[in-house]
This record gives sequence, C-alpha cells and structure tokens, in this order.
Amino acid sequence: MKFVLPDTQAARATLKDEFYETGRCSIAPILSDENALALETFLAEFEDWHRMRGFQSRRFDMPPRRTWEGNPDAVAESDQIERAIATDSGKAFAYRYDAISMVPDELAAMGETPLAALRKAFTDESTLAFIRELSEEEAVREVEIQATRFREGDFLSQHHDGPTHDRKVATVLGLSRDWIADWGGNLLFPSVDERIEGLSPGFNRLDLFGVPQFHLVTAVAASAPRPRIAVSGWFVS
Repeated sequence: MKFVLPDTQAARATLKDEFYETGRCSIAPILSDENALALETFLAEFEDWHRMRGFQSRRFDMPPRRTWEGNPDAVAESDQIERAIATDSGKAFAYRYDAISMVPDELAAMGETPLAALRKAFTDESTLAFIRELSEEEAVREVEIQATRFREGDFLSQHHDGPTHDRKVATVLGLSRDWIADWGGNLLFPSVDERIEGLSPGFNRLDLFGVPQFHLVTAVAASAPRPRIAVSGWFVS
C-alpha cells in the first residue's frame, strides 16, 4: 500500500501555496480504490475498538466493550461518564470516540491487516519527504496515528494540538463514503473573526494542517446511517 502523491512539480507547488496561505490542504484520492475499500471494510467490521473519553483534564478510556459489558457496575459507570461528558462539552476541552492504536508493537500483535500496511504508507520515505517539502518542517521523521470511529453523539471539542516540540503537521485520512454535512462529524477551523471554515468527512481523502491550529470535530448526528471513520494523528519530529 502506497500513497498516491502529486507527481508533478506544478501540482506540488499548488498544494504548498495553499498550505502556506491557509495552513491546510487536502489530497484525493490518496490511495488506490482497492486499498481504500480494504481499509473501509476492515474498520467497519472490526469489533475491538477502545473507547477514548475525556473532560475537565481527566481521561476515562475503556478497553473493548466485550471485556467489561458483562459487569453491571462497569456498564453503569461507563454510562454515567458518557452523560457527564455530553453535558460538559461546551465548558472545557472534552472528547469521546472509539480508537484503534496504530503503534508498531500493537499492529504487529494484530498480524497482517490493512492498518499495518497503511502505517507503512504513512512512514514511507517518499511520504515523509513530501510532508517536509509541503510544510517546510525539515524535522519530520515519523508519525503518530490511530484509527478513529465517531458514533452518534461522539465529538472532539475545540483545541489546537500544541504547541509541542514534536507535532508538526496534523493529518486525517477520511474513510467515510458518501457523507453529508448534516450528519455531523465535520472538521471545523474557527478563526479570530468568528468565521468558521471546515470540511465534511471524506472518503479516500488526506487532509493536512499545520500545528498548532484551532479545530474541532462536531458531534455525529442521530441521522447518520453509520459512524464517521478515519485515521488521524500527526507527522512528528
């Protein structure tokens, strides 16, 4: 699996200009149709997602539901935390969504999967060289990524990913086919003059934006026919 990166100097220059002027850009398609479909199918069928939750500077992550759903106390506590996060989300940084870690050791334990192949695409030297050229961040050498699933009501409130010494360029590889803005899960970028720009979830599209930069993911609506699926994280030094 490899990324389909712009193959002409003119196309690369256009993306670089856009990234310089706005702090972000997108590439689509970023994978072959076959590889994008394999990732979409794998993530749609995968069952052992971890639950990532946080608010008021505290984290309440949970292992896959099958490991604790038979425990009434654990279920009650989890439901209580879900409600607390939903009601507190407008007051402080908060989030709730599902995730699959994509650190090398954990991917190796899963065997050969599309996620393992995707990580190789992210860390291929041609990809890293392109990101260095695009962002002028010569220190980029690695990635920190995870698969994410936003179900009904899941969201990620406003934050800016930094400043940190290692995160250079944030990335979201969308795997949400035929998604519309009404279903939520939109990646938004608020500005100081109260304007908001953003993107609806895409399919086989790689979104890139500089760090730090304020952004958020809106709550997925009850009308959404399926979860918002993506692979997200950062290119890092």
